[in-house]
Amino acid sequence: MDNHAWLQGYIKKEAAVKIEGNRYYSLILKFFLSPLILIFILTCLSNASVNDKNVPAKVPGQKYHGLQIRADLVDGKIQYRLVESSSVDFILDENCQVKDLKIKVNGQEIVYHQVEKVVENGQIEKNDLFAYILYGPEIVKGSTMDPEELLFKFYRGKISPFINADYPLYPTLKLTTDKLGLKLPHRTFVVLSGFGSAAHEFFCYLERESATDEISSSDPCLLSFDQALEIHYKDQNSTALKGLGEKYARRLDYEKAEKAYLKALRLPGEDDYEPLLSLYFNTNQTAKAKKFILDALDRSPMKYDLYVALARVYLAEGEYEKAVSAALTAQKLNPENGLSKSYDVLARAYLKQLNFVEAIEALSRAAVLAEKECQQNQDLLQQFFNRPEDKAAEFNCRLSRVPYELSIIYALSALEKYEQAEEGAEALRQVLPQNPVIYGWLGLVKAGQGENGKALEMAEKSLSLFKRKGIGASISQGEIYPQIIAVQKGTPAERAGLKIGDRIVAVNRQDVRLSREQEDPTQMVARIFKTQERAKLLIHRPGSLELKEVEVQVEEYWPEEAGPVLKLREQVAGSKRKIDPISLRKFMDEFYEKQPWP
Repeated sequence: MDNHAWLQGYIKKEAAVKIEGNRYYSLILKFFLSPLILIFILTCLSNASVNDKNVPAKVPGQKYHGLQIRADLVDGKIQYRLVESSSVDFILDENCQVKDLKIKVNGQEIVYHQVEKVVENGQIEKNDLFAYILYGPEIVKGSTMDPEELLFKFYRGKISPFINADYPLYPTLKLTTDKLGLKLPHRTFVVLSGFGSAAHEFFCYLERESATDEISSSDPCLLSFDQALEIHYKDQNSTALKGLGEKYARRLDYEKAEKAYLKALRLPGEDDYEPLLSLYFNTNQTAKAKKFILDALDRSPMKYDLYVALARVYLAEGEYEKAVSAALTAQKLNPENGLSKSYDVLARAYLKQLNFVEAIEALSRAAVLAEKECQQNQDLLQQFFNRPEDKAAEFNCRLSRVPYELSIIYALSALEKYEQAEEGAEALRQVLPQNPVIYGWLGLVKAGQGENGKALEMAEKSLSLFKRKGIGASISQGEIYPQIIAVQKGTPAERAGLKIGDRIVAVNRQDVRLSREQEDPTQMVARIFKTQERAKLLIHRPGSLELKEVEVQVEEYWPEEAGPVLKLREQVAGSKRKIDPISLRKFMDEFYEKQPWP
């Protein structure tokens, strides 16, 4: 029996050794084995019982052979090809250490002298994820190369974790192998140049002793999520813990995101609870937010931000009087920065209470403070980063007032102070002349004044600006791919069966990730929706092993926030009678509820 087979047999027996440990000891003592054999067996049993949760158990050695794959952009299209003259070979031994790694490229054989095992920390280098990073390239065979040139061209080597459907780049790997007629690789090995770009990429396959050997889809050498948390916690690395929270929040894996944020908050002196509270609020977990805030206030009863967050919880729960009280308590603490937050939530509570006079005062105060705080932040950026003045002026802090001023128009309209509401809307129109919400409010105000013709004109203008061309799905940049975050009812996206969380891998057979150097992926998708009548989307649904091609019709449609304006247009079109005040107020309330807050 060779050593490899013996090792496999040993691993299979290891569980039995643990269960029957006491029996083995008694047998050893009973039959008086030689001291050398006794020491050997005791050592094996001791190693088998080690319970270090941060170190993977010993596993059978894994031998890999990799083929180089190139993806080139030719005439605006991605072309894939196999480079048969290049390869990589390496072994992951029973301790998950990289051994005997050799790269063959252009007749040269290259090795790396240093290997570091990477602990997941939420950071992604060039949209990739890796388990090992290698340093110190050296040519061991082939033509000589200047050491600096070698270091630049083979700056780093990276070995990925075992590939499965949860691997961030799974869709691209699946797309590539399907086009080349290859099987999905078990791992990848990537050579990075000094620019940080992938100079060489290899699809690596685990060599099996026989064709019938099964290969697990899990990675025995990869630390689990909980193990990574423990390592970063032990190192008191709050940045890494919060990075993991952000990463899994982007993946919509809110349970892991919450665990990472909570772990960070357990570190001494760490009190940045905003990421955790944002997660709770964005996912409507107000009960968890409330419990966390009340516990935190027991420990730190003078925290301004905690009272603001508590006011937000009460607002979500419909406890408007408590929301007002918490917001006013926050203001008494008189923070140096961020005071606009308390006036923001105070105004929302007053609006819910239909206390429009107090709401207008709070909204006015929030608008002034928001612009002031924005300008202070811009001045700090200018001071510390020495940005050119033209760059500093790119963001207009005047815009930070707009959401509050729109809400003031709503409050004035609810009080039937239409002239003041119109004056405010006209002032805003000078700032944002193509904003559909402003024209919507002008339409509602004119309807309240009984000017149906003018109301219809403003409603039509609002709807023309609201109208969009697309598929009816909201898309944002996910961890790697553009990701669908909302699907509007009655739109092409819903009819095509698209779901929240779906990742867009390719559009019209163009891999959006590999086109990112020419154009931002989300902008590329939006551009295609605006300029074409139909689009073929290649979708990866999280957890699925397959990619699905979906064809969607691009249409013009109105977003949901245009609904009240559509109803207003229907009411005033061709009518000379003043709109019913109850119906008008209903339209106003609905329109206000659909408006975004800062």
